[in-house]
Amino acid sequence: MQKTYLKGKDHIQSVMAQNTESLRKEIFRLRREMDFLRRRLEELELELTHRSVEETKAELKEDYPDIDFDDDLLALVGTIPPNPPEKDKEVVRDAVEKVLK
Repeated sequence: MQKTYLKGKDHIQSVMAQNTESLRKEIFRLRREMDFLRRRLEELELELTHRSVEETKAELKEDYPDIDFDDDLLALVGTIPPNPPEKDKEVVRDAVEKVLK
């Protein structure tokens, strides 16, 4: 059985088409993986927020056993890490956006 090879320009176009298609497939695969990782990150952040809220609530209950604390409010203010005052608006905006998603 004799192999036939594309010559010159046809060969180059064929190789480029294969490379382009493999690049497209790799991009598609990476985008799917990024979407998965983004969802996983959001899940972990949400879990951390819930844990932080529960921990904060437990600490507050020790000091103030007769007060009921709102979970949504604690999620907004009780779990935001310290930040410079000039970033307050940005941090609060991001926290509200996460809660509303």
